[in-house]
Amino acid sequence: MASRPQRKDGGWSPQPSVDESTWVTALPLLLPDQIETGDRRRAVDWLLSQSGRDTGWVYRLRMFLLGAGPATFNSDHGWPWYPGEAAWVIPTSVTILAFSRAASAAQSPRVRERVRGARNYLLSHICAGGGWNHGASQALGYNADPYPETTGIALLALSGNTDPRVTQSLARAEAMLPKCRSAEGLYWLRLGLRAHGRVAVAPDVPARSGPMPLSLQLIADAMGRGTNAFNPGAGGSA
Repeated sequence: MASRPQRKDGGWSPQPSVDESTWVTALPLLLPDQIETGDRRRAVDWLLSQSGRDTGWVYRLRMFLLGAGPATFNSDHGWPWYPGEAAWVIPTSVTILAFSRAASAAQSPRVRERVRGARNYLLSHICAGGGWNHGASQALGYNADPYPETTGIALLALSGNTDPRVTQSLARAEAMLPKCRSAEGLYWLRLGLRAHGRVAVAPDVPARSGPMPLSLQLIADAMGRGTNAFNPGAGGSA
């Protein structure tokens, strides 16, 4: 990702054929030593300029009328996959992690305030009973079910948060772990639990695991030994 040219607006696109910056701009910030200070600052500024369209009152009213639940009226900003779209749990969580990883960015009052709001966004989108799906916790008046991947990565982004809803989500993640059949889901859950000091022994990885779950496994193992790749100052315990 970082090897691709940074766009003039400070962001990155997922591939050359995509002619705009997207949420993937947060990913190079997880490797701050690979990016020049000026380029990193431009990427941070681009991310700060982005917010989900669901922060607008017209969109929130429309979703409320569709039964999406009270979280639609939350004014805290998450991040979308693409500029101008609604905010989602994964790009919001990844950007929180990116800002936490880039120490120089984390020291900025503007970044700290935006991360505070983004964490509140995650808290307001917890599913009934704990955990997260990709977006709203309700749809058409019905409670949505959480997913392993989104629950794990949101817990990772909320490391250190002691809100009772997070505690409930940790219990939900522990219940998901032995039943999960997705390799990526297993290790995101494991990372999320370990970020909160919970013992998280994952079942055997399903056959045909690709680079992503195996990479997540290595990161989770390192966190268990006290090295938190997403927040070097936090360590890890489990």
